[in-house]
Amino acid sequence: MALQYTVQAKKNPRKPGDPEKYYIVSSSLGQIDFEKLIVEASEETTLNADELRLGLNLVFKKAIERLEEGHTVRLANIGLMGLRVNSLGSDSPEEVSVAKNVKDIKPYLAFDSKIRARLKQTKLKKKA
Repeated sequence: MALQYTVQAKKNPRKPGDPEKYYIVSSSLGQIDFEKLIVEASEETTLNADELRLGLNLVFKKAIERLEEGHTVRLANIGLMGLRVNSLGSDSPEEVSVAKNVKDIKPYLAFDSKIRARLKQTKLKKKA
């Protein structure tokens, strides 16, 4: 199976007078939910879907708890999960406070190099 794409015309917002350029844009086939993955994975193991669901839910629960504590979580050979703080600058260290400076806390997932290399090899197919 290949990743489907469409071709879309886009204007450069910095140069509105320039002609449009055409870009390849990936097109999702839709979402696959956790339950579907559980059923598919359970068919390849000796675990039934309930056992697999319970195990994975516990792993994710513990991962979230560790993220909240400030750890970075390595997910086997998938990659790293962590949290990043986006903040505003202040003129002096004394002026910095969580309430005033923190704009957002964002989770991230950084895939391991082997997964990134594999995904870069994904075949593309123009959507019909």
